Amino acid sequence: VPGQTNLGRKDNSYFNIVQYTVDFGGTAEFELTPTITSKTSAGVQYFRNIISGTDAWGIDIVNGAKSIGASAENFSDEFTTEDKTLGTFIEQQFGINDNLFVTGAIRADDNSAFGRDFDAVIYPKLSLSWLLSEEDYFPEIGFLDQFRIRGAWGKSGLQPGSDDAIRTLAAEAITNPDDETISGVSSGSVGNTLLEPEKSSEIELGFDADMFDGRVGLDVTYYDKNTTDALVNAPLAPSLGASTSRWVNIGEVNNKGWEAAINATLMDTDAVAWDATVSGSINDNELIDLGGNPPIGSQTRFIEDYPLGGQWGRPINSFNDANGNGIIEPDELVVADELEYIGPGLPTQEASFTSSVTLFDRVRLYGLLDYKGDYYSY
Repeated sequence: VPGQTNLGRKDNSYFNIVQYTVDFGGTAEFELTPTITSKTSAGVQYFRNIISGTDAWGIDIVNGAKSIGASAENFSDEFTTEDKTLGTFIEQQFGINDNLFVTGAIRADDNSAFGRDFDAVIYPKLSLSWLLSEEDYFPEIGFLDQFRIRGAWGKSGLQPGSDDAIRTLAAEAITNPDDETISGVSSGSVGNTLLEPEKSSEIELGFDADMFDGRVGLDVTYYDKNTTDALVNAPLAPSLGASTSRWVNIGEVNNKGWEAAINATLMDTDAVAWDATVSGSINDNELIDLGGNPPIGSQTRFIEDYPLGGQWGRPINSFNDANGNGIIEPDELVVADELEYIGPGLPTQEASFTSSVTLFDRVRLYGLLDYKGDYYSY
């Protein structure tokens, strides 16, 4: 409570988290011919998460007391959130000569966070992995142990928050003109019965190489991911008399870039084992479509043809120490009238270096350096 915590305050919060998981599946493998193998997997998954809690706090606590009950004013709040997911999948893989693998799969998910007017969502995928170095025509390269190329296409989703689709009301205690307390309600979230998950379609192409008798590994991947029905917390007009925003599926976002990692075993003896990994990525993010809606946000903004959540501001055009006191004061600044794009709000470049040293198979020392760059944070 602003201005009252100096009188002494105590908070007590209790949370209870319950998770139920059911995972049932099976796999069947066959040799269709001496050179072709088949592997079929199918299953059903069920997840249920319940989070409940109670918050209590009191202010103006009696001197020497430690209990919330000994406070002049005390408050409490209680909440419960729950979500359920039911999914089923089937996957089929064919192997040819034990070096070419083709996999196809499909998954269906239904989630309690979806709007009541939206049904289950379908996610297909297709992938190929080819161990080229096992082919007779692949050239012999002294330091190269294995070389694999791979490609994949698939769809995935991001579900809304557990209560984003629900219209809510809040109970209120109201004092009438006769100084009587009666029960009432106020409008909370307006919800969205059509709310559905974000759906992403992604293509990945890359290769893996093992070198120097397995001491060095190199992975390189190019990806292009397009997300439709992106979840955006869109503002609502104050005249509605409800929440100031609601979650809607109105956006289309594209992410594409490169990822690479190289790992190496630098030392491997009975006394010391030392390995290191260097990885990095670059990403180009663009908000393609906002579904005809106006730009969202003020400083962190969602505007078509710019990065998602880009940073915007009114730059300082000029300044002048008019009173000569050596301090630039607000009325001595000339600020642009319009917001201008400053830069992306999420990192477009990332890199990391990890290294671990194991001594006598009993002690392990690990270190990490992490870099994120080419973005702006307020």
